[in-house]
Amino acid sequence: AFTANEAAVVACVYAFIVELFIHKSIKLSVVKKITVSSAVTSATLLIIVAGATCFGRLLSLEDIPGKITEAVLSAIQSPVIFLMAMNLVLLFVGMFMDIISATMILGPVFLPMLDAFGISWMHFGLIMTVNLAIGYCTPPMGVSLYITGAISNKDIIYVSKAVIPFLLIQLVVLVFMTYFPDFVLWLPRLMGYLN
Repeated sequence: AFTANEAAVVACVYAFIVELFIHKSIKLSVVKKITVSSAVTSATLLIIVAGATCFGRLLSLEDIPGKITEAVLSAIQSPVIFLMAMNLVLLFVGMFMDIISATMILGPVFLPMLDAFGISWMHFGLIMTVNLAIGYCTPPMGVSLYITGAISNKDIIYVSKAVIPFLLIQLVVLVFMTYFPDFVLWLPRLMGYLN
């Protein structure tokens, strides 16, 4: 019934109505504060997205992705080494940058290299998403760590130590999905999205 963007708006309005009138966990007196806080958060993210979009355009105009592709292809011959280097870069970037900005900046850099190494674009999308999600909960700057600490009233050191076993599991899954793409691409193939 809705596009993805419309569904997000409908879900927000629905949650707002449920919390305000059914659960009554929000008072009318704090609605203005919540709305302003949401607007500030959204504006902050949109400024970052705008900056990332401008940076992406600059990269395209200067043909930076092409130059990086040539440099990488001359230095790396093996798809295994390329995937390992890509994972390391994405994990590092994911620790310091939000997912939207990282995707908009790094996507155009990596995409031209995929065909040279015989890597599916869908496989790359999965790898990039998982890498950046892991970075989101990796110390020192993982955004999820700060959110979790605020919710649980724990400091960042406690949360960082508590998340280590989960990070190790996520890294094992990442390595598995990076080097065994058939296990993660079987459903898209079954649905006819990949040959």
